[in-house]
Order: sequence, then C-alpha cells, then structure tokens
Amino acid sequence: MVQLPERFVNRIREQIPDASALLSSLNQPSPVSIRLNPLKPDSVFDSEDRIAWCPMGRYLQKRPVFTLDPLFHAGVYYPQEAGSMFVDEVLRTIELPDSPVCLDLCAAPGGKSTVLLSHLSGKGLLVANEIIRNRALVLRENLIKWGAGNCIVTNNEAADFSQLGSVFDFVLLDAPCSGEGMFRKDEQSRGEWSEENAEHCVVRQREILEDIWPSVRSGGYVLYSTCTYNKEENEEQIREWIEEGRAELVQLQFPDEWNLTTGTGELGWYCYPHKMKTEGFYFVVLKKTESPEVGLSGKKTGKKKMREEKRDHPELIKGIVHSEYSIHYYREQFYAFPTVVLETGKLILDKLRCLKWGVRLGGGEGKKFIPDHEWGMAVHVPADFPKINLDEKTALRYLKGEAIQIDGPKGWVLVSFKEKVLGFGKNLGNRMNNYYPKEYRIRMKIE
Repeated sequence: MVQLPERFVNRIREQIPDASALLSSLNQPSPVSIRLNPLKPDSVFDSEDRIAWCPMGRYLQKRPVFTLDPLFHAGVYYPQEAGSMFVDEVLRTIELPDSPVCLDLCAAPGGKSTVLLSHLSGKGLLVANEIIRNRALVLRENLIKWGAGNCIVTNNEAADFSQLGSVFDFVLLDAPCSGEGMFRKDEQSRGEWSEENAEHCVVRQREILEDIWPSVRSGGYVLYSTCTYNKEENEEQIREWIEEGRAELVQLQFPDEWNLTTGTGELGWYCYPHKMKTEGFYFVVLKKTESPEVGLSGKKTGKKKMREEKRDHPELIKGIVHSEYSIHYYREQFYAFPTVVLETGKLILDKLRCLKWGVRLGGGEGKKFIPDHEWGMAVHVPADFPKINLDEKTALRYLKGEAIQIDGPKGWVLVSFKEKVLGFGKNLGNRMNNYYPKEYRIRMKIE
C-alpha cells in the first residue's frame, strides 16, 4: 500500500484533534454504496442497508462487478460515494422555484448530476458540464442511462457561462481539489498529492467561483464541495464571499447521530471516514445576495444560432408530441425538449458546446428512420415500441454488441432485462440487428 504523504500526515495532526483515528481509517477498506434511480424503480436492493441522509442510497455488503450487471447498464442505480449523497439532503432543505434551472459545473462522471435529476423529477432543467471532453462523454453516457429528459450536457469552461446572463437558480460546484478525501478509496491519489498541487487547486477554485458567479441569479444557491480536508480549499475559499457581502451562509441542521463535523467558524460541514461510513467530503451552501442580475452578454461566440428545419415528424414519433415536450429537428436529428424551459435550452444550445440536448429521438425519413439509443433509455419521453425481455446471459451478449436470436415482432424493438430497457434492436425474423452503441459496449470477458 502506498504510504500517506508525510506532509499531509503532519498537517492533519495539527488540524484535527482525533487525527490518529482519521489516519488509521484511511488504511481500512472503503464502504461500497449505490444510489437507486427513482425513475426506474426496482426491488433488487430492498434488503440492503439504507443511507440515512439519502432515501435512495444503499450500502452494499460487498462490491459486485458492476460491468456485468445489466441493471447497471439500464440505469437502475449508480455507484456513488455515500458522503457525496449529501447533495440530496441539501436539495430537500433549500427552496427552489417550481421549474428551476440548475447547473452541475464540474459534473463528470455524473453521480451528483443524477442526484439533481432525481430531485427535479422531470421539472425544470439541469445543465451538466465537464471541461475535459473525454470525461464529458462519460458524463453524457451516465445521464443517458439515468433516463431524464430535462437535461443538457455541455463541454465548456466556467467563464463561458457568463454569456448566458444570470440564469441559474442552483449551481453545484464540486471543485477540482487535492483529493485527500480519496486517499482510502484511491491509492493513486496519495502518490499524486503535494502541497504545491493543493496551492494550485486553491487558485483554480477561486477562478472558477469568480467565473461562474455572474451566472447565478440573485437569491440563487451555490453548493460548493470538495473531497479534501484542506481548509484553504474549503472554509477559507468561501469566507471572503460572505465577509464581502456577496453571499450569505445557508444554515443547515443535521441529526447528531449522522456524526458530521462543522468546519472552522461553522463554515460548512465535513464527512470524516473515522466518524461516518463515507470517504472524506466537505460541503457548504451559499445564497447569492448580490444584485442586480446580469443580462445576456453581447460577446459573440462564433456559433450559429439554432435554426430548426421544418420537417414532418416520422410516424414513429408522432405519438409523443404533447404539452410537456416539443419536437425539434436540428442537424438531421429529431429531439424532444421540455417546453417550459425551451427558450433557456435554445440559448444554451446557441452559446455553448452541447453534447446532449433533451432527448435525441433519431434521424432519417420513413422506413429509413433510425431511433436513437437516448430515446430508448428515456423515461419522460417513452418510446412506444414492442419490448423484448432477455435473460441475464443473453442480455450481457447484447451489451457486448453480439447478434442474438429473439422471438418477437419484426421491426424495431426495445431490448430489456427484467423489464428495464437496455437499448434498441431491429428484428429481421431470423436474427436481430444489434443497435446498442459501440462506444458503450462491454469489453471485458464474460464467463
């Protein structure tokens, strides 16, 4: 096992009264936890221990091979560290508008974004952003699995959001940090830690906060979090915002039995792994007090505004046109997008790099129309196709991209496991063409 960095150990001994207990806990096995998807309910984890601060959270007795579980690919649950699930408790505590516009700024791989989508329950809009493109693609995959239609995935820097004006009611900033809270779960993070890197994180965090602040509405909330114990990256990072009157601290109350620890000056909360069944996690909630709100920026982006071509809807998608979602044709693909936040959605599509916008339904005309994987996975925009249920072994073969034999009607079908959709197939009678996306296919060996 990689030893804990000496300078980290020395600082923790000065910082925390029961430092020995914390340092000892970092050499113990990590708990395994998942969060269930309320959009795709299933009873498979009913007997597992519940996480007190997250009704859909569960502790597992041992870590399964998630890649070999079809329900994971169906979006029935998401493996997530229990401490980060406090986002769920925060969202139940604060008051947001009926259709809030929310941003998860540093969202990959997507655990906290799925918490937000579960809380929104189909209302409002979530913009999930990730600056690193390959991580943004992983984020998109995980949010497609989750199945919520009121979501946009973007691939932008924090400063780019200033072009939108003050549009967000809630911003989750899980800031890039020195990663001390992951020392137990990820040994590699021990080797990458340095005081110099922590200092760099402090500067970067401040820049991100400054860049995103104009995008928050007056009276809107910012949930700032890290997975580190470093006060410079935590309490001291947000202290000035309060002292300068730019924000006020949102007071939160938690049951004593949860064993949370308040930060210095009661600025935020810590999850310590020697006190709780979590990794290391810090969070604090700010309410923006600055006004007036910032209007749209006049800065040109070099992008063309969204231009929808008028196109008749294929018969396959005519049945889903209703008041909550509207259908749009853009760059040879059909999309469904929540009507109540459509103007905000168009603004974001115009100004930012979007990797996912609402629900992509598919493209083509007549018999050549090919439904998109996003549509099959979506809950709020259900695809009206025959469903073919597979056993576990055959479902894994489908997820590997193999051709399989099925009994069912010819044409497009939804392939499922335990009634949970995995994706599309096209039944030709003697065989089924597998339309599970190549980039998502299982690559590991199946026994």
